[in-house]
Amino acid sequence: MARRPLQQFCEREHVSERYAYAERAAGRLVFTKVGNRNFIDDDDADRWRALAPKVGRVGDVALLAAERAIETLGRAVKAGDIDKASAARRLQAVATAFGLNSEQAAT
Repeated sequence: MARRPLQQFCEREHVSERYAYAERAAGRLVFTKVGNRNFIDDDDADRWRALAPKVGRVGDVALLAAERAIETLGRAVKAGDIDKASAARRLQAVATAFGLNSEQAAT
């Protein structure tokens, strides 16, 4: 396992050390302390990079947000906070509002 000093990690990732400390405070980045120096293990850097949102195509980001919203709705149905028929009607209404018909929504 390789590790890089914090400064080298920040230069490689094009982030400031302040940002790296904020990511650590948020629980997204793990530092390894050796003496009085901070290092980032390559495995921890890989896990941190995997958390970054992919924004290359707007449609993909929108679909990801929609999938998360549908998952949340599914949990609400399982918890009994909303019934299935109401959830289905709401999803259909949203799809219609955005110009999707039932055949487009199914693909």
